[in-house]
Amino acid sequence: MGGNENGAQQSLKTAAALARLDERLKGLETSLTTAHGRIDKVQDLVREGI
Repeated sequence: MGGNENGAQQSLKTAAALARLDERLKGLETSLTTAHGRIDKVQDLVREGI
């Protein structure tokens, strides 16, 4: 039984770690989307100036 409990605890730790990674990736995706939008605006301004 001890092995099963350790396995279950490890699975919970893994699931929690994956959830944290998922949240971090969502944050990075948001940051990249924001940066991409800003870059597009700068490119538009440069094109207007040329």
